[in-house]
Amino acid sequence: MECRVGLLVSRELEKDMGVDIVVKGSAETLKFNMALILFPVCSNTITWIRSTKLSYVVPFDDNINFHKTISAAIVIAVILHVGNHLACDFPRIGVEGVTGILMVILMVIAFTLATRWFRRNLVRLPKPFDRLTGFNAFWYSHHLLVFVYILLIVHGQCLYIVDQWYKKTTGMYIVVPVLLYAGERTLRFFRSGLYTVKLLKVAINPGNVLALQMSKPPQFRYKSGQYMFVQCPAVSPFEWHPFSITSAPGDDYLSIHIRQLGDWTQELKRVFSEACELKRAFAEKGCDRATAAATRMLQVRSRK
Repeated sequence: MECRVGLLVSRELEKDMGVDIVVKGSAETLKFNMALILFPVCSNTITWIRSTKLSYVVPFDDNINFHKTISAAIVIAVILHVGNHLACDFPRIGVEGVTGILMVILMVIAFTLATRWFRRNLVRLPKPFDRLTGFNAFWYSHHLLVFVYILLIVHGQCLYIVDQWYKKTTGMYIVVPVLLYAGERTLRFFRSGLYTVKLLKVAINPGNVLALQMSKPPQFRYKSGQYMFVQCPAVSPFEWHPFSITSAPGDDYLSIHIRQLGDWTQELKRVFSEACELKRAFAEKGCDRATAAATRMLQVRSRK
C-alpha cells in the first residue's frame, strides 16, 4: 500500500512539475555525453583542431583518455537514470521501456569488453568463453553501439513524460556528432587507397617484435613518420590496425614492425609462422604449387 501511494505521489508530482528531476536530469546528461563521446574518435577533426591555437589550451593528443572519461560519466548517468525508473515506475513497460532495456544490455556488453582487463587479456576465462577477452572481442562489441544510437533515437521519441515534439531533445544532441563521425568514416574510406601486397620477408626480432617486409604498390606514396592501416584476411576480414611505416620513402618495399600485445597480433604471428614453415617444407620437396599457395597466405591489404 505504501509503495502504491508513493507511486501515485510520484505520478502527481510529474503531472504538476512536468518532469521527474532525477530521471530528466540524468537523461539530459546521458544524451550530452553520448554526443560528446564521438568527438575524440573523429581523427581527422582532431588532427585539424590540433593545428589551431586551441591545442595550447586543450590536450587533443589525450583524446583516447578523454573518450574513456566520458564513458565513465555515461555509466554514472545510466545508473542514475535506470535506478530512478526502477524505483518509481518499473511496472510501465512500453516502447520506451523495451528500448531502454536493450540499450542497457548492449552498453553493458560493450563497456565491459572495453575495459583493460578484458581488452588486454588479463582475465582468464575457460573455453569457449575465452573468446570474450582480447582486442577482437573489444572491436566487435564496440560496433554494438551503432544499435545503441538507433535505440536511443527511438527511446527519445517515445517519452510518456514529454508530449511536445520540441521538448524531445535527443536528436538535437546527437545529430551533429553522428553526422560528423559518419562523414569522417566516409571520407577515410574514399581518401584511402586499398592495395593488396605480397609479403617478401618475415622475421621475429628481440622483444617479441614481428617484422614484415612487403611489396610496395606503384601508386603508394608516403612521408617519413606516417602510418598505414593493415588488414590480414587470414586473421580477420574486417579489422584494420594502424602501424608506423619503418621503411624509408625511397625504398622499393614497405616494412612495419609489430609488437605482440593482443590477440590480433598474436594470431598474425601464428598465421605467418605456420605459412613460413609450410613454405619451407614444400620448398625442400620441390613443390612449386604448394610454395605459391603458402606465399598467398602471406598477403596483407594496406591503406594509408
